[in-house]
Amino acid sequence: MLGACDAVGVALVPLVAPTTPDERLAQIGARARGFVYTVSVTGTTGERAALDGRLDCVIARAAAHTDVPVAVGFGIGTPEQAAAAADAGADGVIVGSRLVRAAGENADPAAAVAELMRAFSAALR
Repeated sequence: MLGACDAVGVALVPLVAPTTPDERLAQIGARARGFVYTVSVTGTTGERAALDGRLDCVIARAAAHTDVPVAVGFGIGTPEQAAAAADAGADGVIVGSRLVRAAGENADPAAAVAELMRAFSAALR
């Protein structure tokens, strides 16, 4: 898959979890292009009330095994959580479920998502 991605100029963005063993992290990190998508929690994607208190360790482990940026996703649902992920060392923050919910719950989905993104952007400055 890496060769196919490289051939067409598409970055391979692998996922790593808090439970990924160091040997596997090294393999994944060496092949990553663009960034490494670091899952913030064990379990499924979606909004969470709070982030794992060991997120800095999860990010540091991923970063130690790659030369590309480390972005954090899964469970990032508030601007405060995004800022906490950045403070924990993330080079980027991935927000998915919260944006889908905002779009689905509002009469003007684009405006709702834009407003939410402004809040996330402000928190990350």
